[in-house]
Amino acid sequence: MNDSRRNVGRHQPHNTVHIRDGRVIVDLMLMGDYNAGKTSIIGRFVDGVFDNPHYWTGCSFYVKTLWMDNSEVKLRLWEAMGGERFRGPVLSAYRHCHCVIIVYDVTNRSSFENIEKIWLKNVEENGSCDLPVIIVGTKCDLPGRQVDYVTAKKFSDSLKLPFTETSSLTGYGVDRAIMSGVALAMEKILQTVSCVREPEYANVSRKPDSGCQIT
Repeated sequence: MNDSRRNVGRHQPHNTVHIRDGRVIVDLMLMGDYNAGKTSIIGRFVDGVFDNPHYWTGCSFYVKTLWMDNSEVKLRLWEAMGGERFRGPVLSAYRHCHCVIIVYDVTNRSSFENIEKIWLKNVEENGSCDLPVIIVGTKCDLPGRQVDYVTAKKFSDSLKLPFTETSSLTGYGVDRAIMSGVALAMEKILQTVSCVREPEYANVSRKPDSGCQIT
């Protein structure tokens, strides 16, 4: 991505390590066109399920605890709601975001084209200047593919962004996609951290570490 187009005055979430209950908090935001498969990716990664009605309740984020590099990580997966109608999340949604995963449907060409038309522009306009971005193609198990792997890989490579394909139905590539985001976030945190503190919302009552967190 062209850093010269990014607003360097944006909030830098990586400068502070948020700790809660002894765990590092990492926030990943999934964005992309409506019906691109964001919710299904979250459901498959958090609970190992596909198309569970539990994941259609208007939740703000979902949580899963995991380990990386000998650190216990509280991963919060945010789904950017609103789709094309609102042209993606606004500035406030990026406040604690450590990495963005832009999702498109390999059977829907327009969802791929909107990566550049809508979603990358939104990140550039609202995200921090060094916010990691990953591109993920979903539904690679389905027939009727409109975006081939080579085309998507060349596009991602031209922007120097990581890329992978997934199937939430079979689970293929889902863990790899999410954990790649966590790894990029943790790497950036360790490179730039200036302080360690409890987050502003630390006084909120603790909820289960898997599934939907209502805010």
